[in-house]
Amino acid sequence: MKTNFLLVLAWLCVLNACSDSEEPPAPTTLQNPLIISVDPKVATAGSSIEITGSNFNSYASEQTVAFVKDGDATEVTTTSRTDSQLTIQVPNALASGQYTIKLSWEQGSTTFDGFSVKEPEALQLTISSISPLSGEVGSTLTIEGTNFSDNVADNKVYFVSEQTSHEAELKSAASASLEVVVPDLKPESYNIKVVVNDKSNFADQSFVVKEPSPVITEISPMETELESIVTVMGENFGTDPDLITIGFTSNGSTIYSHDFELKDGVVKVKLPPNLSAGVYNVHLEANGEEVISSQTLTVTEIATPLVNAIAPNSGRILDKFKIIGSNFGTDISKISVTLQGANANPITVTGITDKIIECEIPNYALDAGDYLIEVTRKGVPATYSVAHDFTILPLEAEVSGMSPSSGTAGTMVTIEGSNFSTRVEDMEVQIAGGLSARIISVNRNEIKAVLPCDLAAGSIGLTLRQVSTNEEIALGDFNVTEPTGTVAYCMSPNPVARGEQMTIYGNNLISSGITNINFVPENAAVGTVFSVPSSTDGGKTLSFKVPKRGHIGTYTVIIQLSSGDVKVNGILEVK
Repeated sequence: MKTNFLLVLAWLCVLNACSDSEEPPAPTTLQNPLIISVDPKVATAGSSIEITGSNFNSYASEQTVAFVKDGDATEVTTTSRTDSQLTIQVPNALASGQYTIKLSWEQGSTTFDGFSVKEPEALQLTISSISPLSGEVGSTLTIEGTNFSDNVADNKVYFVSEQTSHEAELKSAASASLEVVVPDLKPESYNIKVVVNDKSNFADQSFVVKEPSPVITEISPMETELESIVTVMGENFGTDPDLITIGFTSNGSTIYSHDFELKDGVVKVKLPPNLSAGVYNVHLEANGEEVISSQTLTVTEIATPLVNAIAPNSGRILDKFKIIGSNFGTDISKISVTLQGANANPITVTGITDKIIECEIPNYALDAGDYLIEVTRKGVPATYSVAHDFTILPLEAEVSGMSPSSGTAGTMVTIEGSNFSTRVEDMEVQIAGGLSARIISVNRNEIKAVLPCDLAAGSIGLTLRQVSTNEEIALGDFNVTEPTGTVAYCMSPNPVARGEQMTIYGNNLISSGITNINFVPENAAVGTVFSVPSSTDGGKTLSFKVPKRGHIGTYTVIIQLSSGDVKVNGILEVK
């Protein structure tokens, strides 16, 4: 028992001895970080670099990374970390040059001396394409390339020609494309220039600003007759009618009109005479482009005009009257009104609606009497629901004066008044004794007449007779005076035929040598000179035959006397 007790005690002692001799485990030793390499070794400010090494997780919470140059350190943050790699961004504030990258912790640091910051490379601004290559003002142009700015305000686009450089509005911007609004420029070819901050470049391709495409917005009326006028309204027709073509299309065939006018962007076109009744689209070409109307035009046959009344149905020259009915249209050029008597006498149409024609008896002499009114529209005769007689009433002329009241034979007198016929053959100026003055011109208020050349000096009575009414009006007396000095005041007959005998009346028409006559054509400087017999009555007259080989026309007549040239009053008409 004693032996067992001792053994147990010895065993316990051994256990206690072993337990007292064990030591705690030694603490783990952290390894210092080490930079092995940097990639890239040369980089621009703001770019990322990777630092390769070991033990980067040691003392991680204490670590700082800095770029050191000339004793100045610029710290940066680590953007990613593993035990063997750190990723950092080169500070934007770093200037170019060599730097030491220093990794520090509380117990120490490690460095890398082979890193440099370089200036950023200039980005090249390139233009690869523009699309489309042509377009109208206000359309969108897309420019593709590289190194544009995403900020619209940083980009400038210019349309450049020899005469102008015009900045365009940008709709959108991205680094590889720009959307540009074509500015308000005249149609021609332009170079495209892009400016981004301090960089610029020209596109290889040019852009053509086109005339805007024509657009037809309305046709008026949409239904009308043959040979009518149609108004075509729209946009971008241009201003030069020579650059417009307009026609009417049906079943793939187009009949063009050459009778139209362009004003204020509106085309008024007459339907072609070879157009048939039917349904048409308007075909218009302008600015090199064509457009076909979406609206259709219905063309019908010409409606027969109908006359229901004439009010009043009588009148004198210049009196007005109306023809009342229907289907007259509105084109005054297509209506014809005549008075049918011995001849068809045109009546002046002053206004028209589809139901009323406004007329005026024209200013020429018509014999008083009854006529038939005839109306045609576009060549289609009217029908009549009433009698269409019209009576021309006699014209009552009035005289207010005559001048001059005295002068040599051959003097031209002017008769003033109203309601004169406008036909020379319808008026006479009669002289007591059966003679008549030669009427030179007539209008409603004035008659010019030349007195005969062979009137004797003294007082003569003049009377105006209107042939159409056989009306006579006394004009008063005219005092015929003797000429004085060297003058040539009259030629008779006038007009005169070639080879016919004529006489020049005057005073002192005597020459010591040969007497020549010079016929100078009107509006000419040189005439035909020929000799005539000398005066046989003391210079009162020169009689001779007009040369047969002369030209028909009007002449100024000059008498070449030894004392000088004398121009004969009036103009001679050779027939």
